[in-house]
Amino acid sequence: MAPILVSAERTVDAPADVIYGYFADMREHHPRFLPPAFADFQVEAGGAHVRIATTWDGAGGMGGFFERLFAPRVMRGIYADELVRLAAYAREQRGGGGR
Repeated sequence: MAPILVSAERTVDAPADVIYGYFADMREHHPRFLPPAFADFQVEAGGAHVRIATTWDGAGGMGGFFERLFAPRVMRGIYADELVRLAAYAREQRGGGGR
């Protein structure tokens, strides 16, 4: 079994502490840009350039082959979607004076 790493990143036009706050606030902010594919999420570190990453031990055999082939593509798309949602949410909050 080989580890599988999937990540996506982009620059979000908002201060690092604000972005961190959006991710950390699982009641008010984070659910507003979290893609429906996610139910559990943890913030490990902050920064103005946002990177979402997941690593897991892939399955072996034929199932593992397909997992390594398809899961990263699907997850990268989901992560990219979340980053777009985050950027839009940050713009919306800044425009409305909210945090």
